[in-house]
Amino acid sequence: MRKVAITSADFSSNYLSYLPLASAAYKRINDMELILVLNLERECTEKIIDLCDPWASVRVLPLVEGVDQGVQAKISRMWTAASEEFKNSQITLCDLDMVQLDNVRSKIVSSYLSESLIQWGYDHPSYSAEPDLGKWPMDGTTAPGSIFKKLINPHGKSLVECFIEWSSSTTFDKRSNPFNEFSRFSDESLLKDLLFQTEFPPKIQKISRLSFEKSMLNGRLDRATRAPIFPKRYIRANNVHEYHGPRPFQEESRIGRHILEILGLTQRDYKEFSSQLYSLLESRL
Repeated sequence: MRKVAITSADFSSNYLSYLPLASAAYKRINDMELILVLNLERECTEKIIDLCDPWASVRVLPLVEGVDQGVQAKISRMWTAASEEFKNSQITLCDLDMVQLDNVRSKIVSSYLSESLIQWGYDHPSYSAEPDLGKWPMDGTTAPGSIFKKLINPHGKSLVECFIEWSSSTTFDKRSNPFNEFSRFSDESLLKDLLFQTEFPPKIQKISRLSFEKSMLNGRLDRATRAPIFPKRYIRANNVHEYHGPRPFQEESRIGRHILEILGLTQRDYKEFSSQLYSLLESRL
């Protein structure tokens, strides 16, 4: 089965600064296609596609009036996964800034039933209490496109029609409303609601983070923690599998240089991409 990683972004350097890293992580290290879904204004579509195209296969969704661009970017991963194009693919949803440094997670996920919804990292401490109980991280969520279609858009409605339908949900978690402002929206809440309401409940496979790390989150180098003085030694000693870095990516930092090295990227290639990205951003100001 075709294996695809789907990520998304609005026109922001904060997330797009990670595109070369995500490309290396999924295409080279994990042998998956990388699909980047962009939510763009029409006037900047061609230039941004040209910039991103060497790193990922780009899909463009038009902006929906009344929906925050960041909210739509989050939803667009699920929406694209549910499209006819990917109905016969095994899809992993991923965050651009959650960089896989090896193929350990994908090997674990591949060992589970392919015809199921895989809730990767369901035991993450962020989802251990209400109102987040029962949610799981969007990053790493994996299922066939056919399952995403049954969950997200089983009746072939338009994106606007789905937004309106989801906004009228009567479930307790109001953060699933796509018309919320960015800080009050959660795509994990929306997916949990859709799973609760679906007419076609899938088989669910829950995979603990402890399947690839000795203690909770010690397999992640995270921006929320103090940066190690010797990142190469730290990553090796702690068996680190993923990097959740600051936005935008800091390629000049000691950690940034080492992450590029792990992924097989040169600073020259990265700087060429980032300079073009910032030039595009400045041209829109």
